[in-house]
Amino acid sequence: MERMRAPQYFILALLMPALAAAQTSQTLSRLHREVAADPSDVDLRVKLTLSLFEAGLGDAAREEALASVATDDKSDRAWVMLAAAYQCDSFARPFQGNWDPVESERAIRRTLELTPNQPLGRLNLAA
Repeated sequence: MERMRAPQYFILALLMPALAAAQTSQTLSRLHREVAADPSDVDLRVKLTLSLFEAGLGDAAREEALASVATDDKSDRAWVMLAAAYQCDSFARPFQGNWDPVESERAIRRTLELTPNQPLGRLNLAA
């Protein structure tokens, strides 16, 4: 009986990445619609940036983080996301490929100007 169950679990294991990709795609679509409906909502833009990172879309995450800062240049959350975006490459891999340490540090320093005790900003600058 145990041998008969193994193929079912194997099939489920094969389907999991496809199910996760479908969910990510749905999340991205929903967030894109929400940002289009209210482009001035920095929190939505930050959520979209995070979702783009999770999907491995580093360039798109960087563009969205830049749009977040352009929307509200006084938002420490937007600057933290921009710093994170500069710390990743086109595939959202940290500190690899075409990441930009100079721009990342600039964004971290701007975060700390806005909110001196911002934990992510301080942690990133210490690293």
